[in-house]
Amino acid sequence: MVTFERTDPLFVINMSDGQNPKIMWQLKIPGYSTYLHPYDDNHLIWIGYDTSENDWGWIINTWVKVDLYQVNYDKQCWDEDLTVEEKEKCDSWEYEWIIIKQLATETFWWYRSYSEALYNPRMFMWKATENKLFLPIQIYESKEDEIYQTKDFYQWLLTISIDPETWISEQSRLTHIDTTDIEKEREEECSKYTPESLEKKCVELIWWWEYCESAKYSYVPEYCYATSTIGEYLASKSWNYRDSYIKRALWVWDNVYSISNSKITISDMDSGEIKTTWDLK
Repeated sequence: MVTFERTDPLFVINMSDGQNPKIMWQLKIPGYSTYLHPYDDNHLIWIGYDTSENDWGWIINTWVKVDLYQVNYDKQCWDEDLTVEEKEKCDSWEYEWIIIKQLATETFWWYRSYSEALYNPRMFMWKATENKLFLPIQIYESKEDEIYQTKDFYQWLLTISIDPETWISEQSRLTHIDTTDIEKEREEECSKYTPESLEKKCVELIWWWEYCESAKYSYVPEYCYATSTIGEYLASKSWNYRDSYIKRALWVWDNVYSISNSKITISDMDSGEIKTTWDLK
């Protein structure tokens, strides 16, 4: 069980006596989880957000985070073979009874990043026999000096390997978003801000004077600046690509079926290589 104020304690509660539940352990974790999934009898997968404090003292979501925890029911604080770290945590009551550890953690980029699996367990697509998590995710990459301004956007189906021995590692990325003509789209949109495209609007004043407005637009979006990247344009238009967001993944043998509103792709589970694509009309 987890709760959240500024950090997220993970509680392990002994329910063998339903009338007298006992907290066996708690760990204060940076960020917070929205879903816990059993890996096996001794491990938990944790998915949620890492967090940070902004300039006004508020806790904000930063990046999507996946953790792996080990629940060691056989190792307790009064055992003699504890490590120095375990003994220190037991002495400070960070471990109350049993020993539980965060084995691994992996974060996925920056402010505004989001996965439907955070709030919809059906989108947490876990293939236990392969130790693979198929995670649909929208990732926004922020500028280094300003987290609220994005410089790139990605929507992927991530294949993530989760293993107590090898920890957490990203295996492959797959997207349904076609950016073939996106530079042309940006050029067409930004062309309306050039001086040649602006029509002067003039009105006649008294004494036959004339006043003409010098510009039609008072604001030019930053993705039209010469110093901007195509990723900034894509990030600002990400909602236009919502039909291409991968929402579900299914698997048959070693084939993964990725499904969005616009297409279905079949890819190899190990390499991520696309085998077949069907466009949905």
